[in-house]
Amino acid sequence: MPDPRTTGRTRRLRQTANAPEDRAWQTLRKLRAHGFPVKRQYPIAGYIVDFAIYRARLAIEIDGLI
Repeated sequence: MPDPRTTGRTRRLRQTANAPEDRAWQTLRKLRAHGFPVKRQYPIAGYIVDFAIYRARLAIEIDGLI
């Protein structure tokens, strides 16, 4: 069962995504059509990663405008 604090935080992070995260999301979400569902602001082992493709065992972290 997900931690309610983590669930609330991930929801807020999705709502306040910066421009690079929004652009990455527009591209990454197209992978769903190829059988790779992408999760946004996904909690993994106590951390919240920007994007996770669980089937590919891939976590993506985008560091703002850098």
